[in-house]
Parts: sequence; structure tokens; C-alpha cells
Amino acid sequence: MAIGFSAPSNEDNTGALDKPQTPPFVHIPRPFNSPRLQPRKRQLETESDADSFKLPFACQDLSSSSECPPAKQPKLEVQRNMEILDLVAPETPEMKEARSLGTEMTPPKLPSLRGPKPNLKLEQAVEVAMKLFREVLTEYALEKDLRGEDKADKLAERLAGERYEELKNAIVGLLPWAGEMKASSNGKYDIVAFRGRKTTRNEVNRRQLQHFRAEGAQARAWEALCAVMAAISSREEKVWLEYHEIQDDIDKMLNNKHLCKSKRSARRRAAIREMIPKLVEEGAGAFAPYLIDPKSIHHISFARGLSGHLPATHMTFRRMPLWDALKTMDDDGPLRADAFEKEWCFAAGRQFALQDLQYGHKDGSRKDRTYARKLRPEKKLRNLLRSKAPVVLLDTLAALGPRDVCKNQGFSAIVTEELHCLFRQAKEQGEAVVFSLGSEFPHKLAEKVYLRPPLANYGMRVGCLRWRESSSVPWAREFKWDDRITLGLQMP
Repeated sequence: MAIGFSAPSNEDNTGALDKPQTPPFVHIPRPFNSPRLQPRKRQLETESDADSFKLPFACQDLSSSSECPPAKQPKLEVQRNMEILDLVAPETPEMKEARSLGTEMTPPKLPSLRGPKPNLKLEQAVEVAMKLFREVLTEYALEKDLRGEDKADKLAERLAGERYEELKNAIVGLLPWAGEMKASSNGKYDIVAFRGRKTTRNEVNRRQLQHFRAEGAQARAWEALCAVMAAISSREEKVWLEYHEIQDDIDKMLNNKHLCKSKRSARRRAAIREMIPKLVEEGAGAFAPYLIDPKSIHHISFARGLSGHLPATHMTFRRMPLWDALKTMDDDGPLRADAFEKEWCFAAGRQFALQDLQYGHKDGSRKDRTYARKLRPEKKLRNLLRSKAPVVLLDTLAALGPRDVCKNQGFSAIVTEELHCLFRQAKEQGEAVVFSLGSEFPHKLAEKVYLRPPLANYGMRVGCLRWRESSSVPWAREFKWDDRITLGLQMP
């Protein structure tokens, strides 16, 4: 019995076994447990075995003029990647020109799907800077909790001197990622300047700083710079280590903690050491808020020392209307009582004046400023207060080093030059300059620094802001001496 599908013919006397065989077993059903492998896509042939490859039976019956349908071939990963590349990075005009000329062009390097490769040198520089800041802040917090603010402020200045070399090297180590260094206007020192980054909120917290750090390597270097500069610039008169009031945070976190009531308790001091890294995540130092404000401009100056650059000064300033600038100051600014509300200040008939300081008298004396009866309303000041014209708000100015280093390296000349450039440029651009003299003795500071040439060359004045409802009533009663804000003001 023959096995096949050729039908018997009466015209053909050839035996069934002598006839050519048709493709065997084409329509014979196989059992479910057949050992034969399931059909699968044929592997791509190579040129070496192309001649020995046999066409399938269905193609053997076709005429010589017909072509076999192409077998479906799997798409290689390289082909898929090239198609994706054509979508995300289409061919550039340079690549088209090179292809038309028959020349080869080096293909662009594709970005890694795993993200950017971490910069180990940057990571190390940031870690060194933040570690130094945490150590200084921990010592400051322990001293403040145990002995009070005055003792802690003195310790902060002493730590800045004792660890000056480490702090200086940390700042210099971050310079490759801080930005371009340029010569100052007088060519005697160098400057690195950068602007704060915009985030979703204005208040510094852990989430905001995480958003800021995601901006890249430069942002992380700036945060570390601001932290270590807060440590190196701390003085007894002004400590930059705190963004939040650290004693309030300590009392709040340890209020209900067992065996932490006594300030001399070893457990309390250990708990403070543990909480410092968490507080740093919420903001490292007083310069942290200016990192997330796009209006803030940071100026870091560097003296040219024999062994390299020495960090000299750090200055931040912003541009905004005068009303907003005053509200950013401590205790919501110098406008108090009725003048605290914008609607009252913007009403008709209101008058304002700057009560200038007078020198040669004791601080707190009634003679240390112009008598109120001699004040004259300043229309230009009132109009500026009620307008939207931007003024230059000088937020911070700090010398980056202990007193002896600043004196020996001539940092005071750099401070003066930085302020001089700021005041001069504001005058040339028709902008006012305003700032708060954050000092316990503002009279002495103004007399020795701000009211001397060259800073006084453009009309700088120092005094207290006064106001009244109209010309028919006396000037509003001023606050106590230690509660008043002393302003530096240079009109356009």
C-alpha cells in the first residue's frame, strides 16, 4: 500500500511505487504528545549555507519565474535601537551632507539609559564640605543648649579660626563645579557669581532642597558652598550657621523624650548629635534660602594668594519693589503699627521720611539721630515705596575668614570694592539700594564703613524710617532703640 496523495490514473501503467512522491505527511494529523517540536521562525541564513538551503515544498512546485515569499525574519535589537534613534535624534544637516559626499561621520554618542554617570570627585568634595558643616553646627548647638547664645556665638567664631584651613580647602575644592571665575572690575581679585534656582515653593525645607539638588552637579556644589561659607564666616557679632532657630528645634524635638530634660544629660547631648543631620537636610546655614530664590544673585570673591585662591567675601542681593524689600527684613521690616498694612501706606496724604543718624553720641541716646521736629516729608521716598520699580536689596555680606586672616590678606579692601561696584552700578541704572544694618552697634558700622568714601559717593544715607498719617499730625511714635531697624538707603 502506497502512502501519498497522487490519484490513480487509467492512462498510466506505472505502479504506484514507481511514481514520484508528493510531500509526505502534510495532512496527517499528529497526536498531541508527538515528540516533534512545535513550529518556530526559521533562523536567518548566512552566505555560507545559502546554496545548500532547500526551499520548502510549497515553493518547489512554483514556476521558475516566480519568487518564493520572503520568510518573516526577527527584528534585531540593533535595528530596533536605530529606529528609536531616528525618532529621538533624527539625522542632522551635517550628517546628510557627509552622506551625500560619501564621507564617514563619527556617530554621536548616545545617552546612557541608566542615567548620568556619578562624578566621584564632586561627590567627595560635597561630602567633605557638608561633613565639616555638620561638625561645626553640632558643636555650636551643644554649646548653645548648655551655656546659652552668647557663649555659643563666641565658640562659632573660635571654630571658624581653628578649622580655617579645612574650611578654606573645602571651598576651593568645590570651585570646579561652582561656575566660571572672572576677574573683578578693578582686576585685583576674582569672582564666581551664580543665581538661585526656581523651585515650587519659597520656604526652604527638605522637599525644596531635594528639588534643588536634582538640578545637577552645579546645584549640589552651590549648596555645599553655602554651607561651608556659613561656617567659615561666623563671628561673635553675626553667626551664619542657623537657618532655623536651632534652640527652638532642640526643645521641640526633645520635649517629651525620656531622660532628656537635663541639659547636662549625656542622653540629651547624644540626641542632639543625632538630630543635627536631620536639621541640615532642612537647610544648611543662613545662606540656604537664597539658593531657591531665582531673584537672588550670589557673589563670591577670591583673593589671589601665593598658594592659590583664598575665599574672601560672599554677598547676596536681589531686585524687587521697595515695599517687598522692606517686608523681607527681620520682624517683617521697619513699618509697624498702622503702617504695617499696605492699604494704609498707599492711602492719600501719607508722608514718609528717613531719620538720619547723628554721631558723637551714645547708642540709644535721643541725640544720636535727627530730631523728629526737624524731619521733612520726602515725596521721592513715598513715591518709591508705593511704586513697582525694582530696588537693589542687599541681603547678606560676609567675610570668609577669621579676623587675623582678613587683616593680613586685605579682605576689607575687597569688601569695600564689592559694595562700591554694587552702589555705582545701581546709581548708573537708576535703581535705589536698601539694606538693614544687622549689627548690635549700627552707628559705629555706618560711620566706619557706609558713610565714608567711596561708598558714600552716590548718596548713601543711614537712619530709621518714619511715617505719619498727614501733615496735620505728628510723626508716629518710634519703637524702642533695640527694636528699631536701621536702614541703609541710596536713592536713585
